[in-house]
Amino acid sequence: MEAATAPEVLVLDTGVASLLGTRRRRPERLAHWPSDDLKRIDGAIKVISFATRAEIDAGLLEPGLDSTFVRRERERTAALPVLPLDQPTMDEWARLDAHLKRKGKTIGDNDIWIAATAGSRGHTVVTCDGDLTRLADEVDVLYLPAKSDSLPPPGP
Repeated sequence: MEAATAPEVLVLDTGVASLLGTRRRRPERLAHWPSDDLKRIDGAIKVISFATRAEIDAGLLEPGLDSTFVRRERERTAALPVLPLDQPTMDEWARLDAHLKRKGKTIGDNDIWIAATAGSRGHTVVTCDGDLTRLADEVDVLYLPAKSDSLPPPGP
Protein backbone atom coordinates (compact mmCIF):
# COMPACT_ATOMS: atom_id res chain seq x y z
CA MET A 1 0.00 0.00 0.00
CA GLU A 2 1.28 3.45 -0.95
CA ALA A 3 1.86 5.97 1.84
CA ALA A 4 -0.40 8.99 1.70
CA THR A 5 1.35 12.21 0.84
CA ALA A 6 0.78 15.25 2.95
CA PRO A 7 -1.23 18.02 1.31
CA GLU A 8 0.74 20.87 -0.19
CA VAL A 9 0.89 24.08 1.84
CA LEU A 10 0.17 27.24 -0.13
CA VAL A 11 0.84 30.71 1.25
CA LEU A 12 -1.89 33.05 -0.03
CA ASP A 13 -1.06 36.67 -0.55
CA THR A 14 -3.59 39.31 0.43
CA GLY A 15 -5.25 39.59 -2.97
CA VAL A 16 -5.69 35.84 -3.38
CA ALA A 17 -6.99 35.46 0.18
CA SER A 18 -9.57 38.15 -0.60
CA LEU A 19 -10.57 36.71 -3.98
CA LEU A 20 -10.97 33.20 -2.61
CA GLY A 21 -13.30 34.64 0.01
CA THR A 22 -15.65 35.81 -2.73
CA ARG A 23 -15.58 32.51 -4.62
CA ARG A 24 -18.99 31.18 -3.57
CA ARG A 25 -20.83 34.47 -4.02
CA ARG A 26 -18.96 35.67 -7.11
CA PRO A 27 -17.35 32.69 -8.91
CA GLU A 28 -16.85 34.78 -12.04
CA ARG A 29 -14.01 36.59 -10.25
CA LEU A 30 -11.92 33.42 -10.49
CA ALA A 31 -13.35 31.94 -13.68
CA HIS A 32 -10.29 33.02 -15.69
CA TRP A 33 -7.90 31.04 -13.45
CA PRO A 34 -6.87 27.66 -14.91
CA SER A 35 -8.95 24.81 -13.49
CA ASP A 36 -5.80 22.83 -12.61
CA ASP A 37 -4.59 25.73 -10.46
CA LEU A 38 -7.96 25.98 -8.72
CA LYS A 39 -7.85 22.23 -8.04
CA ARG A 40 -4.34 22.63 -6.65
CA ILE A 41 -5.54 25.37 -4.31
CA ASP A 42 -8.61 23.38 -3.28
CA GLY A 43 -6.47 20.36 -2.38
CA ALA A 44 -3.90 22.34 -0.44
CA ILE A 45 -3.59 23.59 3.09
CA LYS A 46 -4.08 27.33 2.72
CA VAL A 47 -2.20 29.65 5.08
CA ILE A 48 -1.29 33.32 5.20
CA SER A 49 1.75 35.24 6.31
CA PHE A 50 1.73 37.52 9.33
CA ALA A 51 2.12 40.34 6.76
CA THR A 52 -1.08 39.30 4.96
CA ARG A 53 -2.91 39.14 8.30
CA ALA A 54 -1.77 42.72 9.01
CA GLU A 55 -2.79 43.93 5.54
CA ILE A 56 -6.24 42.35 5.91
CA ASP A 57 -6.70 43.84 9.38
CA ALA A 58 -5.62 47.28 8.16
CA GLY A 59 -8.01 47.09 5.21
CA LEU A 60 -10.91 46.28 7.53
CA LEU A 61 -10.23 49.48 9.48
CA GLU A 62 -10.97 51.64 6.44
CA PRO A 63 -13.67 54.20 7.21
CA GLY A 64 -17.10 53.59 5.74
CA LEU A 65 -16.98 49.81 5.48
CA ASP A 66 -20.22 48.02 6.24
CA SER A 67 -20.01 46.45 9.71
CA THR A 68 -21.58 43.20 8.47
CA PHE A 69 -18.92 42.93 5.78
CA VAL A 70 -16.16 43.61 8.32
CA ARG A 71 -17.51 40.99 10.74
CA ARG A 72 -17.88 38.41 7.95
CA GLU A 73 -14.35 39.05 6.65
CA ARG A 74 -12.84 38.86 10.15
CA GLU A 75 -14.57 35.51 10.73
CA ARG A 76 -13.60 34.14 7.32
CA THR A 77 -9.97 35.17 7.48
CA ALA A 78 -9.62 34.07 11.12
CA ALA A 79 -9.97 30.52 9.78
CA LEU A 80 -6.74 30.90 7.78
CA PRO A 81 -3.70 29.79 9.80
CA VAL A 82 -1.10 32.54 10.13
CA LEU A 83 2.58 31.73 9.68
CA PRO A 84 4.53 33.80 12.20
CA LEU A 85 7.53 36.04 11.84
CA ASP A 86 10.55 34.02 12.90
CA GLN A 87 14.31 34.13 12.40
CA PRO A 88 14.32 32.00 9.21
CA THR A 89 11.73 34.37 7.71
CA MET A 90 13.82 37.41 8.65
CA ASP A 91 16.90 35.80 7.12
CA GLU A 92 14.96 35.01 3.95
CA TRP A 93 13.61 38.57 3.77
CA ALA A 94 17.16 39.93 3.92
CA ARG A 95 18.30 37.48 1.23
CA LEU A 96 15.38 38.29 -1.08
CA ASP A 97 15.78 42.05 -0.56
CA ALA A 98 19.49 41.83 -1.40
CA HIS A 99 18.69 39.68 -4.45
CA LEU A 100 16.21 42.27 -5.74
CA LYS A 101 18.71 45.10 -5.19
CA ARG A 102 21.39 43.21 -7.11
CA LYS A 103 18.93 42.86 -9.99
CA GLY A 104 17.99 46.55 -9.76
CA LYS A 105 14.38 45.71 -8.93
CA THR A 106 12.10 46.64 -6.08
CA ILE A 107 8.80 45.44 -4.73
CA GLY A 108 6.87 46.42 -1.62
CA ASP A 109 8.25 45.32 1.74
CA ASN A 110 5.07 43.41 2.57
CA ASP A 111 5.39 41.46 -0.68
CA ILE A 112 8.94 40.52 0.28
CA TRP A 113 7.69 39.46 3.75
CA ILE A 114 5.01 37.26 2.18
CA ALA A 115 7.54 35.68 -0.21
CA ALA A 116 10.04 35.24 2.65
CA THR A 117 7.41 33.57 4.82
CA ALA A 118 6.73 31.06 2.04
CA GLY A 119 10.30 30.66 0.89
CA SER A 120 11.78 30.11 4.35
CA ARG A 121 9.45 27.12 4.74
CA GLY A 122 9.76 25.77 1.20
CA HIS A 123 6.14 26.62 0.37
CA THR A 124 4.65 28.15 -2.76
CA VAL A 125 3.25 31.66 -2.58
CA VAL A 126 0.01 32.17 -4.52
CA THR A 127 -0.42 35.69 -5.78
CA CYS A 128 -2.38 37.84 -8.17
CA ASP A 129 0.26 40.56 -7.74
CA GLY A 130 2.66 40.67 -10.66
CA ASP A 131 5.33 42.24 -8.43
CA LEU A 132 5.91 38.92 -6.70
CA THR A 133 6.85 37.32 -10.01
CA ARG A 134 10.10 39.30 -9.73
CA LEU A 135 11.06 36.75 -7.07
CA ALA A 136 10.02 33.65 -9.05
CA ASP A 137 13.69 32.79 -9.62
CA GLU A 138 14.15 32.55 -5.82
CA VAL A 139 10.77 31.46 -4.42
CA ASP A 140 8.12 29.17 -5.89
CA VAL A 141 5.40 31.54 -7.11
CA LEU A 142 2.01 30.58 -8.50
CA TYR A 143 0.84 33.70 -10.33
CA LEU A 144 -2.88 33.91 -11.00
CA PRO A 145 -3.59 37.38 -12.36
CA ALA A 146 -6.68 39.19 -11.24
CA LYS A 147 -9.09 40.45 -13.84
CA SER A 148 -9.53 44.18 -13.58
CA ASP A 149 -13.11 43.61 -12.43
CA SER A 150 -12.27 40.67 -10.19
CA LEU A 151 -10.94 42.48 -7.15
CA PRO A 152 -13.48 42.61 -4.35
CA PRO A 153 -15.14 45.95 -3.71
CA PRO A 154 -14.44 47.65 -0.38
CA GLY A 155 -17.99 47.05 0.87
CA PRO A 156 -20.51 44.22 1.25
